Amino acid sequence: MKLLDQDFDGTLAAVAAIGYREVETVGAFDRDPAQVADALARHGLTTPSQHLMPGNLYRDFSLYNRGGLSWDEIVRRFAIAFDFAQVDRFIAEAIERATRLGQRYITWQTNWQKQYGLAELKQHIAAFNRAGALCRSAGLQFAFHNHNLEFAVIDGMPGYDRMVIETDPDLVKLELDFMWMTAAGADPVAYLERFPGRYRMTHLKDRTADGRIAIPGTGVENFPRLIAASEKAGIEHAFVEFDQPVDPLNEITAAWKYLVSLKGMRA
Repeated sequence: MKLLDQDFDGTLAAVAAIGYREVETVGAFDRDPAQVADALARHGLTTPSQHLMPGNLYRDFSLYNRGGLSWDEIVRRFAIAFDFAQVDRFIAEAIERATRLGQRYITWQTNWQKQYGLAELKQHIAAFNRAGALCRSAGLQFAFHNHNLEFAVIDGMPGYDRMVIETDPDLVKLELDFMWMTAAGADPVAYLERFPGRYRMTHLKDRTADGRIAIPGTGVENFPRLIAASEKAGIEHAFVEFDQPVDPLNEITAAWKYLVSLKGMRA
């Protein structure tokens, strides 16, 4: 986000020069979606999906990345932005952005907290189903993205499992973050096999033995196994992601070189 905020066009040019052809947006980067679409096209990039950024949340995250907000405060603002009573409003905003950006997927990144229980889980499920119906009515597809905390056992099963089981499989698809799922002690391949047809996208990042995010191929994740299972499961889009990059362009360059070296990965 820092590089995009500093030099939007130049950063997109650098991403394309590495070899990437698809990107997932964070809202519309707090910009006019039409201008974003023009910039992407100018550099030969397409965008099949966006992560939801209701209201001023992108600005809040930018401020957090610059050290202007604490983690606790950004989590608080995230929860406010994703007020379940406002689902219709912020999904409508996302649909308008997606239409102008040429995107098919609108993706809700979960913000599960340790204190949440069955009541919050049910709220998430209802909100996901509602968001899915709204996206379907606009000719788009809704999905949600996992982290790790939602794998805590709630009422006899992992909360994530209930999210998948109790959401409509046609209205709600899934974006699988390998690193966060394995950090929770779960096996992504087992989930890909257990819920065929649900997973459409993945986030690719590695992790060190002590749990820190790492460049793909430098940590403990078994990427050949994960990618083979993803291809078998019909994953449509895979995105390299670094939650808190130190040297973004060098990191995504190293990730690209490793991933295209693997059998089955295409430039």
